[in-house]
Amino acid sequence: YSQQRLEKEELDRSFMAIEAGISSMAYTYPILTKKPCVLLYLQNNSWDIALKNDIFYHPSLHIRLCQNEMESLEKIVYQLRKDKNYQEHWRNKIEHYCKEDMYHYGKASEYLVEWINQWYKKREIMENKEV
Repeated sequence: YSQQRLEKEELDRSFMAIEAGISSMAYTYPILTKKPCVLLYLQNNSWDIALKNDIFYHPSLHIRLCQNEMESLEKIVYQLRKDKNYQEHWRNKIEHYCKEDMYHYGKASEYLVEWINQWYKKREIMENKEV
C-alpha cells in the first residue's frame, strides 16, 4: 500500500493489537507503539504443539493465547488498558527488544561485519575438508 492504514493518533490511543493470523502488523505494531500484540491461536492444537512449532511468536513483543485460554483475554485487555505497572512492563520489554535484538543501536555495522567474518571462516573450513 502507498498510504498508511493507521494514523499516528490511532496508534497512540490504542493499548494493544490482536492478530489471529500471521501478519507483519504483529511485529510492526509493538515496535511503533511500545505496546504488545496478542496472538490468538484459534486452531485446536494443544499448547505443547503450538510452542514447538511457533517461530512467529516473540515473548518480548507478543502475548500468546491458544483457543482454550480465551477466558484470559478479558484480564489481559483490562491490564493493558488500566494497569500502569503492566503497561510499563511491556514498554520495557519491547524497548529492550528494539535495542538489543532489532537494531543493536550503534553496533549494527560491527555485528554484521562479525557475522560475515564468521560465515566466511566456516566456509573456508568446509572448503578445506576432503570429501
